[in-house]
Amino acid sequence: MDAIRVIDTQESQVLVVQPGQAKIQDVEKHLIMATLKRTRYNRTKAAKQLGIGIRTLQRKLKQYAEDQAMIAAI
Repeated sequence: MDAIRVIDTQESQVLVVQPGQAKIQDVEKHLIMATLKRTRYNRTKAAKQLGIGIRTLQRKLKQYAEDQAMIAAI
């Protein structure tokens, strides 16, 4: 199976994902974080650009923070 390329034309970034090396959640997190950066961390604008609700974005960001805290505690 070929690699999957996720292209962010706004930031001229390309994320190349090899099959079996990344989970959908990893790609989703990359897209969310890149969109937040592009919108200068305006969550409302980022949610609109991503096509998700602001509550969904907030929930995902909370989960990312909890994951980071768990990793730091190890």
